[in-house]
Amino acid sequence: MINKLTGEPVSEEMQSVLKRLAANESVPEAEIMALKEIKEANSCISSSKPTIELKNRAGIQNACSVTGCLANNITANGYVKSAGGIAGTAYGVKLYNDGEKARYSGGNIIGCGVRTFTSTADNSGGIVGTATADNSSAYIKSCYVANIYLNGKNNGGIAGADGNKKGHKITYCLVDNSNKYPVIGGSKLRSTAKVMILSVPADTGLTVEGVLSVLNANASGYSYWERSDSINGGYPYPKKIDFESLTAERK
Repeated sequence: MINKLTGEPVSEEMQSVLKRLAANESVPEAEIMALKEIKEANSCISSSKPTIELKNRAGIQNACSVTGCLANNITANGYVKSAGGIAGTAYGVKLYNDGEKARYSGGNIIGCGVRTFTSTADNSGGIVGTATADNSSAYIKSCYVANIYLNGKNNGGIAGADGNKKGHKITYCLVDNSNKYPVIGGSKLRSTAKVMILSVPADTGLTVEGVLSVLNANASGYSYWERSDSINGGYPYPKKIDFESLTAERK
């Protein structure tokens, strides 16, 4: 496993944390912040300008996209303006090469699952708190959300609210309808959610084989979902996550 920021192998400490998180284990914040990779990432941050504009960021131009991940058992409090199971705010962002004109990228979220998410942030969404794009809209595709408890000003099964600019395109997703949240919260909708957005009962609708036909649909852009009654509580998971190896290592 290679750290795309530095090109060096990911440390054993980071790999250990990732495995524990994938297994739904709690990891202290102090331990995460002490990781070599987190310190390196924080060293790129500047309050004077967006980090994507800083020098030597060209090598990680896809950092705004998230693909093939799970997020389970997350809590966000009201001190946060935007909170989602995958991202707080999903921007359409500018990407820079040194000395060249900026280009735009939507920053897609594809093939991600969120299970048990509680939030009191102003904009609370199962996948993203706020969806907005300066120029190019992003896709939120082939994602599912289950067991969410949202108590913000704006709440949505996928997105808590849209920002003031362009919206995103939400397709081929599954959302539990236990608490009757709209797919996109807020009053000024700019995102679209028109293709295969299915609301299902949380405990029964997302733990059956039929969900794979939606998540793995050809047009979803992601076909790596699997499901087993004995893995991930019966909920779908990206097959690139090796749960059996993780379980064996913990033993």
